[in-house]
Amino acid sequence: MKTNPLRDRLLLAFLALVVWLPLALGRTVTFLYGVTAFWAGLILLVWLVQYARGRRRIPVAARRAWPALLILAAWLLFVLLQLVPLPLDLVAAISPKAAWAHQLTYHPGQGEPWVTLSVDPHRTLVSLHRSVTLALFFLLVLLLVRRFSHLRWLAGALVFAGTLTAVLGLAGYLLGWKSMYDGSLTATFANRNHLADYLALCIAAGIGLLLAQMGEGGAARERRELLRRTLDWIMSGKMRLRAYLLLMTVAIILTHSRMGNTAFFVSLLVAGILALLLMRRKTRGMVILLASLVVIDIFIVGSFVGINRVVERLEKTSLAHETRDEVVRDTITYWRDFPTTGSGLGTFPIAFPLYKGSDIPLTYRTTHNDYLQFASESGTLGLLLVGGFVVLSLAVSLLALRKRRVPWAQGAAFALLMGSVALLIHSSVEFNLQMLANAATYMILAGMGWVALFLPAEGQHCGIARRRKRHLLALAGGILVLLHLVGVARLTAADLLTEQNEWLLERWDSRQEFPWQQVEAALERQSTALRLSPRNVEATLMAVRLLDLERRTQPLSSREEREKTMDRMLLLLLEATRQSPLLATSWIAIARLRHFQRRYDAFFLAALLRASQLAPWEYRVQLELARVGFRAWENLPALARRTTLEALRHVMVQKPDEAKELIEKLGRKELVCGPAGGKIFESLCPGEK
Repeated sequence: MKTNPLRDRLLLAFLALVVWLPLALGRTVTFLYGVTAFWAGLILLVWLVQYARGRRRIPVAARRAWPALLILAAWLLFVLLQLVPLPLDLVAAISPKAAWAHQLTYHPGQGEPWVTLSVDPHRTLVSLHRSVTLALFFLLVLLLVRRFSHLRWLAGALVFAGTLTAVLGLAGYLLGWKSMYDGSLTATFANRNHLADYLALCIAAGIGLLLAQMGEGGAARERRELLRRTLDWIMSGKMRLRAYLLLMTVAIILTHSRMGNTAFFVSLLVAGILALLLMRRKTRGMVILLASLVVIDIFIVGSFVGINRVVERLEKTSLAHETRDEVVRDTITYWRDFPTTGSGLGTFPIAFPLYKGSDIPLTYRTTHNDYLQFASESGTLGLLLVGGFVVLSLAVSLLALRKRRVPWAQGAAFALLMGSVALLIHSSVEFNLQMLANAATYMILAGMGWVALFLPAEGQHCGIARRRKRHLLALAGGILVLLHLVGVARLTAADLLTEQNEWLLERWDSRQEFPWQQVEAALERQSTALRLSPRNVEATLMAVRLLDLERRTQPLSSREEREKTMDRMLLLLLEATRQSPLLATSWIAIARLRHFQRRYDAFFLAALLRASQLAPWEYRVQLELARVGFRAWENLPALARRTTLEALRHVMVQKPDEAKELIEKLGRKELVCGPAGGKIFESLCPGEK
């Protein structure tokens, strides 16, 4: 007797979560990520409670997928290791560059400081929680998909989510809503490349559904029967599914993503050929379907909706006009300094400015290459773990295509195969795995592939574990999930409070109004944020900004009180350098504060030199360094003066107009054009000798 999969409320909640992913997480929004993490965690908590009460069993596929679960557990433990405080000598032996970074700052207290392998523990902690959330998606597929009908509904949810995203994007495209890419479709995503990758994963699930349906029926022997079945197919859900796939294909092409389109079409071709070679049970309809997908999607649909523009963008692509190759070059140098354990998951934006060259004018927060991103942040060990999971899942899809004869298993295996190939190709030039919507969708496909290989054809066959064992397992799992949810709640609340204060500061700056009562309330909120997330450098710097605003707006405050406030600001800034020693912004803030206090001491000089050293080609950092240095010129030793001139030279290379405006505004042209400047500023000193 067949059962309705939607009677399983947990599965229904998970299907709703699948549809939620592209709508909420196509852009980086703190609150929506927190909702997603809680949603997945609560589903698992309810499952554990039901398991402890004997109402759930661990499926066969979940038991047989232990190699993948072991790799995921090893990955989470590895990221956790990056967060564990260790003696400085031990860190120096494991990762000398990480130890060097932590030695840049002042560590009060007696004895040898204990530091982490990560150069920014807070960012790594955030990345750890995101990794746990992604692992939950994989685990929930293994636990909730207990029948092939469940597999079908899960693939259908992916198709629905992709189609809804495509419809929203096409509607905005036709209505002329602007995006960061004029003339390109982005839908609910901030980046057209991420949209193209997400839709490719959803199309992979949809083609898997089509293949499964094509394999359900036998061949027609008479023409009348063939005609009848053809008409039935045209009126059936298969035709609607094919229309959804065409709609998503149109959306991919209209993104005008070069590698997104390339990855989609190549993965379709490669997966189709491998499927035909590996599947033992394949019908003529399957062969015709795979061939028609390539022909119709590439040649017919592409010619109508603008594949020629994608080809044109590919032809015009030139290394002379791209800076991604320079970013790759400098990231390889970065990786060489953190070869084994990396700089800490999520720390690329902090560490990369140290290695960024003068020929990269933009600020890069990702390396636009998932392979190098994981290599630099987690080292060779982390790259092997992530790569091992993907390669193992790819092998599982090939085995399922070869061994399984159930159409739904073959369809899920094809979806994982095509999705893996598309992701492996696109990740060479993009950071899709850094986006939670895309990474979570791939984890869902991976779980479907493992289920496809190991789900018994007759349904669920699992014995019920003894009561004590069930309770212990449920208790241990529940504690881990609760710790994860508490951590997510604290981090999300802290980020929301900081973002609220950031919004208030922008509004006050635009109106030139600074009500001191509201400043006090904002400072209290920021204190709460720091208690919730004590190693968050962004929250610490926001507290410094609010203290400075309080100092300027507080009525009837004495000079002593203002000095105490500035001393408190200094302590917070020193704490910020300990939280993230490679972040040049904290060092610049220290130099600016000490200059305002007219205290040109060791803190000021160290901050000036650190900022110059850690972000030599970050335009904004060097501009601020030059501004502070020229204002304090008479109080600087020779080394600090040379550092100031070098900062101005770096600004001049990237923004010559800004450099000229700075020296004219500060009235320091005689310094730059005189003997101190030498010949390097001749372009700023026309007619000067």
